[in-house]
Amino acid sequence: MKIEPLTQQIAVFVNEIKSPQARSARLAQVAKDGIAEIRKSNAAASGGRDHPPEVSVDGRRGAPLESVKPDGMIVAQFDPLRNVLEWIGEALVEESPVRSGRYARSHVLLVDGVEQIIGTEVPAGDVYRFVNRQPYAAKIEPDGYAAGQSPQAAQGVYQVIAAVAAHRFNQVAQISYSTSYFDQTTRYMHPSIVVRSL
Repeated sequence: MKIEPLTQQIAVFVNEIKSPQARSARLAQVAKDGIAEIRKSNAAASGGRDHPPEVSVDGRRGAPLESVKPDGMIVAQFDPLRNVLEWIGEALVEESPVRSGRYARSHVLLVDGVEQIIGTEVPAGDVYRFVNRQPYAAKIEPDGYAAGQSPQAAQGVYQVIAAVAAHRFNQVAQISYSTSYFDQTTRYMHPSIVVRSL
């Protein structure tokens, strides 16, 4: 009969999974495959950018997946919004009109109204806002009646990048262009790009 070989195969499989080493290896492999799949999906949704997740194995940050206990837990935390913020920040600098370079150096990121220092980890927040602190920043953006005043960016900088980012990252974040940000530091209204996580 054919039932006996199938029963033997099941018994071997069950014995393999019963061993602590096999359970640990299986957990690690499932986590590795799942992480790879999510990273691929995140990269596709964020224009090819791929940031590894923060992984904890049995509560130990950065531990190898293979070190998981047989009944342990692997947690991978992803931050797809980071890709969005990096892309917008880089695009603002790349698309900035160049004369003295001051405009390109004056883009700042505010998280819930607090300015972030470039090169530091961006904290979690509800509202992320990119602003250019130059007093003439609004003149670079078209106002509905006339083109922006820079021949290098007649369609504007913030307006164009907000539109592209909103389309490109529509699965990750809600992105909009705003002209109504009043900057307490400069005492001017500034155009801005507003990013909210979905």
